[in-house]
Amino acid sequence: MNPTRSIASLALVAAFATCSPASAASEPPAELRAKVERFVVDHFRLAPPDTAEVLSAWTAEPPEQWRFQVRVTRGGKAETAVYAVTADFKVFALSRLFAFRDIRAENRDKVALDGAPVRGAANAPVAIVAFCDLQCPDCANAMSKLKTVLPAYEGRARLVFKNYPLNHIHPWAEAAAIGARCAYEQKPEAFWALHDHFFEKQGEVNARNVREVVATVGAKAGADRAKLLACFDAKATLPVVQRDVYEANKLGVRGTPTFLVDGRFVFSETLTEEQFKALIDEALAAQPARP
Repeated sequence: MNPTRSIASLALVAAFATCSPASAASEPPAELRAKVERFVVDHFRLAPPDTAEVLSAWTAEPPEQWRFQVRVTRGGKAETAVYAVTADFKVFALSRLFAFRDIRAENRDKVALDGAPVRGAANAPVAIVAFCDLQCPDCANAMSKLKTVLPAYEGRARLVFKNYPLNHIHPWAEAAAIGARCAYEQKPEAFWALHDHFFEKQGEVNARNVREVVATVGAKAGADRAKLLACFDAKATLPVVQRDVYEANKLGVRGTPTFLVDGRFVFSETLTEEQFKALIDEALAAQPARP
């Protein structure tokens, strides 16, 4: 392959969006269709119900390139564009060049799962990492749906919780995160008791009573009340919460709830149970192909 010629051609891809293909359009091989669709979904961070669909594909001049006509549906509006991909699938372009890479693997590498609260089998192949704020109503709604969905995926999917308190709008979110982590370090079940309580009873919690909620709910779940309060008052787990926030910022998280479903970045406030199931099913289907 001549790199200079390829890059020059790729830089002109935008001009091909309205041109006829150099050869007859054809149905692309399933693995190529899936790879392009996955890359577009991950690159533009599409969340359900938004989609990317390859409509057709053809070879182009120079012959080491493919053209893919892709329809992206986002926010109820559909746009169709032609993308160029080198035959070795290392370079991808619309109006600029991108390295064709496994974005989901890169995302997985940015998040440390060891030591984080897990709901489900710890060795389940699909990890759903949730960056949440315990005072966030949209997080409460999403986590309630996940709690309903996960039992059907026992042994195959697990929920991993990460903190992303929005301190500028939620006055007790960070305190709740600190307290829940204090409970986790004594007894993981106590963390999940607090997690569920905060999300299910957000209207009853405030900055004045969050300390007592941590102590009462945590102790009821088996944690030592005095140790919980000492940990909470000393903000002993604040560094762990801050590490979660640092990881989220590295990933580009800007709001809650944000999920990584086996590395797929999904930011949505309105995911349904069926959409969660579809995301998990997609991740499970991809497991054998993972290097």
